[in-house]
Amino acid sequence: MPRKWGLITSGATFQALVSTIIFFEDSKAILFGRPGKDGGQDARSGDGTRVFQMKHHADGSAASAIRDAKEEAANVAKYRTPGHERHDQWLGVKHWRLVTNALFNPTDRKRWDDEVVPLFKGQGFDEVDIWSQEYLDALLDKQPEIHRAFFDGKTRAFLSVAEAKERMLEREPFLRRDELGEFVGRTTERDAVSQFLKSKALFLIIHGTGGMGKTRLLLEAGEEIAALGEWQVLWANVETMLAADSWFEGVVPERPTLLLVDEPDDESLLKVLAEQLGGRNGRISKWKVAVAARSPKDPVLRFLFGPRMKQSVTELPVDKLPDADA
Repeated sequence: MPRKWGLITSGATFQALVSTIIFFEDSKAILFGRPGKDGGQDARSGDGTRVFQMKHHADGSAASAIRDAKEEAANVAKYRTPGHERHDQWLGVKHWRLVTNALFNPTDRKRWDDEVVPLFKGQGFDEVDIWSQEYLDALLDKQPEIHRAFFDGKTRAFLSVAEAKERMLEREPFLRRDELGEFVGRTTERDAVSQFLKSKALFLIIHGTGGMGKTRLLLEAGEEIAALGEWQVLWANVETMLAADSWFEGVVPERPTLLLVDEPDDESLLKVLAEQLGGRNGRISKWKVAVAARSPKDPVLRFLFGPRMKQSVTELPVDKLPDADA
């Protein structure tokens, strides 16, 4: 049965899918993927020699993919120029790969070889190739758990940060826009999230009254951490996690992971996570959890600050922004 590629409707979901495939193929691969800030590298192989650039094409055409590859070649040439701020990021990279949902026939392949490959070979790359839809199909046949997560119409237990940002935009009833506004302030809070990852604590509780920006802080801090490449950052679909038999289809649970949990209704999910994290010897032994909650009376806070949990918890209160940042 043909795979329903029409279910992958956005660049964020396509990037989440491809990142998962890359992780399954190369357990030490590094994901970057900050829109507009990745320096032409959405992911890099574990040995640092191959760069992946992911492009979702709404029309599914090879012509669009070839056009984008040519534009990327021009961008990469700038990044690799000595003195450019991205120059060091490209040191040691010898292979460039475009990943696209577009279908390529033999004629398209010849155009790729004639028009795209020379642009990169001329910059000193040893190899230039493409994962098009037919190749991704073969990889998904080999990894059926990834197929089930993305193509069987089920709600996934975990989203990427980019997908979570898309959902946040979709939920905004008044200010519909293509991207969130600039994130300002919160330097101290973002540093605190980074310090939490270095600590022995398993849970970070971010709390404050409604409208203080806790959800946005989770998203922005999570995106920054993911961009460093050391941590897999996942956004929890709380209701799905509580109802699902299996959480881990479409993710690599053995990777160091920061799980972001935004204002759960109660402590039910956190109790399950605490049980699994407490032993530090299961599939999620390298996970940490950052939770946003509101009221001091929230059952989430009561649970995390209780006598059994408080030794494993770091607290991060969030107050209003300074007037200048606001």
